[in-house]
Amino acid sequence: MESSENLIRRHAGELFKEDSQQISLGDCMVPEIVCELKKNDSELWYHIKRYRYIINSPCRNTDDVFLLVLVMSDPRDFVTRDMYRKTSGSVKDVLGEKIKTVFVVGQTNDSDVERRILAENSVHRDIIKMTFYDTYKNFTLKTLLAMRWAIDYCAGVKFVLRCRHDVIANYREIIRYLKDLPKFKTETLFTGYLYPKGSSPFRILTQKYYQSFRQYSGNKYPAVLSGFATVASFQVISVLHSASFWKHLFIEDVYLATLAHENDIELVHNPNFWLTVPPELKKDSCLLSMPLAIHKAPDFKFWSVLDDFGKTDSSKLQSRTRVA
Repeated sequence: MESSENLIRRHAGELFKEDSQQISLGDCMVPEIVCELKKNDSELWYHIKRYRYIINSPCRNTDDVFLLVLVMSDPRDFVTRDMYRKTSGSVKDVLGEKIKTVFVVGQTNDSDVERRILAENSVHRDIIKMTFYDTYKNFTLKTLLAMRWAIDYCAGVKFVLRCRHDVIANYREIIRYLKDLPKFKTETLFTGYLYPKGSSPFRILTQKYYQSFRQYSGNKYPAVLSGFATVASFQVISVLHSASFWKHLFIEDVYLATLAHENDIELVHNPNFWLTVPPELKKDSCLLSMPLAIHKAPDFKFWSVLDDFGKTDSSKLQSRTRVA
């Protein structure tokens, strides 16, 4: 793969040649007969084709990663990505377990953004960039391609945290939670904040979460895990990715939930995935010892308090382990 330094020097027009959503037989990840059947319906099936990597930061065999963090990042938002690195992403090891954080981005039509992304990766070496156009419409594709990358380039991991970059992820608490799991749950885990079944699809074309009847024909959604952050075992990621080749694309959190339900994967509600910062926190900062992830843009002051709780709890746990 061409180095980031060489890519930066190339003509700007070469940096954002998005792969077409059209499906071609020579570039399909399913049997050719299936690919042929889906060619005329490519706007719902373009995830079954191969996408190229512009930037890749694969795991090494020596990494021995316990938790892989796939951060779904807007390529244009350099500030939030940098703050994530300084906060949640700064934690690399908890209780002897290694953590690898990568930022998953697609392409834009802005040559300045494309060059800055390449330069950013030349410094941090933590970006996965693929040849799809990075829009909300393609968010389901983006998640599936992140899973595809994990399977192809980081297959030795035990668990995967998938989150957006406007999230404060408490790696210390996540690791403790995972290490306390009963062994029989470690290969089937899929957890986050669970919405109950029964909500209705948005059918007005101008709505952000609009779904046509072709995309989703049902009148009600199943129970779904909120898309801001989920934790899954690597085995679950593999099952969901494989199953996706036989399911056309629709809205991301419902899509993953549907694949899970169809493959007998239980969606586990965890109240310590916080949709918002609770108002009670102003009176009792000790609540910050609880969350695994908070749907809140990272800021250093808030995260520092959260991390201090985590460090204190880790020290206590390590002390108990040494005594035992």
